[in-house]
Amino acid sequence: MSTGCDNLTELNDVSFIAGGVQYFEYTIYNSETGGLVDISDLTLKFTLNSAYGQVNFEPIEIYGTKKNSYTFRVEIPSSYTEDLKGFYLQQPVLIDYLGDEFKTAQGSVVIMQAN
Repeated sequence: MSTGCDNLTELNDVSFIAGGVQYFEYTIYNSETGGLVDISDLTLKFTLNSAYGQVNFEPIEIYGTKKNSYTFRVEIPSSYTEDLKGFYLQQPVLIDYLGDEFKTAQGSVVIMQAN
């Protein structure tokens, strides 16, 4: 699965069945110019949070790998989603050398329970 952007700050909606390996890929753009952002010197992270504040949900955080100077990829193992169902928010996070986090976009993820 690859996650694209309709615009520079909103990610396309994603849905999948719980329990499978999922892949997310993010190309980072400058929101003012629309140009590509070089992410070579950044740490890259993905978060999946409950949109409705589920009490027992621990947010998922996974560090990404660089595909090239502008794109990073995240693999979510099946064990992370096998017990999930419902509406969640995905968010790529860029971390600079000072440890400051920049949340560039977000989008919805619907996870359906496997039968």
